[in-house]
Amino acid sequence: MSSELGEPTMAGVYDGLLGGIANFDPDRRLLTEVGRLSSAPARLARENRAFLGRATRFCLAEGVRQFLDIGCGAPRDDSVFALVRDRGCRTVCVDVDPEVVAHTTLAVEGMDGVTAVEADCRRADAVLGAARGLDFTAPVAVLMVSVLQFVRDADDPRGVVTAYCSRLAPGSLLVLSHPSADTDPVLHAVAAVWPGGPTLRTRQEVAALLPPGEPVAPGLVPVPSWPHGDCPATRYPYYAAVVRC
Repeated sequence: MSSELGEPTMAGVYDGLLGGIANFDPDRRLLTEVGRLSSAPARLARENRAFLGRATRFCLAEGVRQFLDIGCGAPRDDSVFALVRDRGCRTVCVDVDPEVVAHTTLAVEGMDGVTAVEADCRRADAVLGAARGLDFTAPVAVLMVSVLQFVRDADDPRGVVTAYCSRLAPGSLLVLSHPSADTDPVLHAVAAVWPGGPTLRTRQEVAALLPPGEPVAPGLVPVPSWPHGDCPATRYPYYAAVVRC
């Protein structure tokens, strides 16, 4: 989220793409500029959000009852903590944006087993240390949905993912999605107008971010086709996977 006088933020822009109201003038100005270039980002944001819901329900079906939602974004009715509510789950919502954390803290007030933490996803030790509501001797679902494109290559995104998965108990799951460079030039133009915006990676580069483990079928696929695998796996603007750590 962002202030009226600040720069657009990840959470505010994403919320705006989803049609939410947790965004401010800097976010809206960027969204207007993006909209002039392409309508694809809004569609991809909706598809990515739908993947988040399907993946969360998959984790529940696998018996996982602990969720570490990294880059949780502005609280919504379809946030992870809302999807797993009343299922006896523990959820830790993590975001680097203090406004997001403040709003999430208010949204989850009175909910058992839900906390919000301000932390940088690149600092795995700090995030895991702050996630005191979770028992890391039992399975945990770590969700990094639409997050790693904001981790620059210089910050070693593969190492970030590995740092989390190396600390997880057997039966844990990593949920990941990432926008791709395997597409027409318009999304590159969109990324270029976003100050500090996403790093687009090829499908091969996204695949290289996945940790050692067993990918859940159908593997790394376009977000609309997980888990069905009914969409071509090449030259799509957004990929997703779930991996057993």
